[in-house]
Amino acid sequence: MPKRSKKLKKDQPVSNPVAEVLMPTSSGPNTSLTADELAALDKFMVAMNITSSEKREALLAKDKQELRKMLALYKDEERQETEDSVIAKLQTAKSSSSPNLAKDLTSTAVCLKAYPIEWVLSFCQKDGCLVLLDILDISNRGGFSAVVQSEVIKCIKAVMDVGSCVRYVLTASNSILLLVSALGSTEKRTVTIVLEMLSAIAYLDEGHKLVLDAFSTLVKERGGGFRFGVLVRLLHADYDLKLRAAVLLLINAIVQHAEDVDMRIHLRNEMYHCGLQDALDRMVEELKEFNPDLNMTTTTTALDTTTIRSAEPDHFEVLMTQFELWNSEAEEDLIELQNRFHNIQHDISNPDDVFAFVKAVSEDSPALNYFTSILQHLLLIRGGENTRVHYMQLIEECVSQIVLRKGGVDPDFRGRFQLETEVFLDQMQKELDVVSLEEQLKDLSDKVTELTAQHKHALEAKDILVHQLTTEVTDAKTEIESTTKLLAEKDQELQLLRVELETERAKPKAKEADNTAALEAKGPPAPGDASAATGAAPPPPPPPPPPPPPMLGVGAPPPPPPP
Repeated sequence: MPKRSKKLKKDQPVSNPVAEVLMPTSSGPNTSLTADELAALDKFMVAMNITSSEKREALLAKDKQELRKMLALYKDEERQETEDSVIAKLQTAKSSSSPNLAKDLTSTAVCLKAYPIEWVLSFCQKDGCLVLLDILDISNRGGFSAVVQSEVIKCIKAVMDVGSCVRYVLTASNSILLLVSALGSTEKRTVTIVLEMLSAIAYLDEGHKLVLDAFSTLVKERGGGFRFGVLVRLLHADYDLKLRAAVLLLINAIVQHAEDVDMRIHLRNEMYHCGLQDALDRMVEELKEFNPDLNMTTTTTALDTTTIRSAEPDHFEVLMTQFELWNSEAEEDLIELQNRFHNIQHDISNPDDVFAFVKAVSEDSPALNYFTSILQHLLLIRGGENTRVHYMQLIEECVSQIVLRKGGVDPDFRGRFQLETEVFLDQMQKELDVVSLEEQLKDLSDKVTELTAQHKHALEAKDILVHQLTTEVTDAKTEIESTTKLLAEKDQELQLLRVELETERAKPKAKEADNTAALEAKGPPAPGDASAATGAAPPPPPPPPPPPPPMLGVGAPPPPPPP
C-alpha cells in the first residue's frame, strides 16, 4: 500500500504555496468601506496577485482602518518609498541600535504588504531580506528587544507571502535556523507566526530538509537534548488553541512530508520520545476541562465541537483537524508497515513478534548469520541494569542512523559510514549526572525524613514530660491548698480553746474576790466567832485546769504555766 506523497513537486503549478498556508481565514466582507474604496481595494488585490475568493474575503475582513492605510500607501505612488531607502533606513537603525528600529520595521512590514509584488521582489533582490535576517539574528541573541524580534518576523512573513520571494529566504544562510531559534521567544504571537512559517517551508521540496537540519543544528549548538523537544514544550506551555494548532501543524508537516514510511515512523517515534503523547493527552484533558460539554467518542479522535466553536471556531477546528490527522496518518503508516510483512497483523511493540519477523525475513539468506552474530554480541553485554540500558541506547542510536538515513535512502556501502554519536553520548552523560544527582537527592531526602521523625519524637517526648510536670505541679498546688485550709481550721479551734482556758482560769479569782468582799461587808468577827473561825479549816483550792492540746501551727505561743 504505497503512501501518497504530499510534497509540492517542482513542476507543479502553484502561484503562492506559502501564502496559501499563512493567509488567515475569516468570513464576511468589511461593509464599512465605501464603494470607491472597495473598487480601489479590488485593483490592489489584483496588483498583489490575490486572486482566490478565500484570500479576498480574508483581506476584506481586516480592520477598515488597516485597509485604508494599505490603500493610501498603494495609491500614493509619488510618495512611495523606494526599496533602497527602506533598506538604508533599516541598515542605519541596526548599526546604531536606534530606538526607532521597531517603528522602522513596522513601516517596512506595511510596505511589504501594501506595495506591488515588483516592489517586494526588488527589495529582496537588493538584499533587503538579508538585512531582515541579520536583525533577527541579533534579536535572537538578545541584542534587540522582543518588540524588534516580533516586527522583523512580521516583515519576513510578508516577504514569504509573495511566492516568488520565498527562494530568497530559503537560500539565505542560516535563515531557517534563525526562525527555529525564534521559537524561544516569550511572545506567543511571535512564536505562532514562526510556527506557521516553518510549516509552510516544511511542505516545500527543499524546505523539509532545511527545517530538519535547523532543528538538529540548534540541538547541537545548545549542548544536546531532544531535537523536537521545543515543540512538545510549546504544547505544554498553556491553554492557547491558536498556538497549539500551529504546533500540531508543524509536527504534521515534518512527519507527513517524508515519503518513506520508515522515516515517518522514525520521526514520529522521535516526537514520542520527547513526550508528545503525554502532551496530547494533557491537551485533550484540558479541552474537556475548559469545555465540559465536549464528549470524546474515541480515545484519539472525534470530539463533539458544538460548544467550543461558538468561542474560537477557527482555531479549534484547525487544532482538531491536525490532531485527527496525526492519529490517522500514524494508523496508515502502521498498516503500510504491516503490509510489508505479508499483511500479517502483529503488535510491533512486542519483542517476541519483532524477533520472529526479523528472523523470518532473514532466513534462507546470508543475512541470518549476521543477525545471529548481532544477537550473540548482545549476550556479551556486562554490567548492572543501568549499564545494560546505556549499551542498548547507544546500539539503538547507531542502528537508527544506519537504517533510517536521509529519508530512507540506503547508505553508500562502498564508502566509509560516519556515525554521529557525540551529541547522543553527551546526552547520555547528562542523564547519568541526573541519575547521580537524583540518588544524592534521595539520600538527603531520607536523612531529612529521619531527622524530621527524630525531631517529631523529641517534641512528643517533651510534650509528655511537660504534661507530667504540669500534673505534678497541679497536684502539689491542690495539696498545699487543702493543707492550708486544714491549718486555718485547726488554728481557729486553738483560739477557741484559749478563750475557754482563760475563762476557766478567771473563775477561782472571781470567787475569791466575792468571798473577800462578803467578809469585809460583815465586819470584824466576835471573839467566839474568831475562835470558831480559827478552828474551821479553809476550803481546798480548786484543781488545776487540764493542759491545752498541742499547737498545730508553726510559731504558736507555748501554753501558760499552771497557777
